[in-house]
Amino acid sequence: MMRQSQLRRQSTQRTGIFNYKDHWQLPVALQAGFDGEKKAEPEMDKVQHLRHKRFAEDSQGKLKTRGFGITAWSTVA
Repeated sequence: MMRQSQLRRQSTQRTGIFNYKDHWQLPVALQAGFDGEKKAEPEMDKVQHLRHKRFAEDSQGKLKTRGFGITAWSTVA
């Protein structure tokens, strides 16, 4: 079991991400991760739009079979 002083010491330790010594730049590995996420965003947006479009088309088809003349569509935000 940890003592109170050990817990306090652990809770006050800080992890430095970037500072003046590295000219306020992120570490290369972390920056590469962010760059990869940014490149994946457009693809994720396309997938999300296709899901919305499919839902709109399915909803319109179900409503049409029940006698409702409603047009549904999905727009890109």
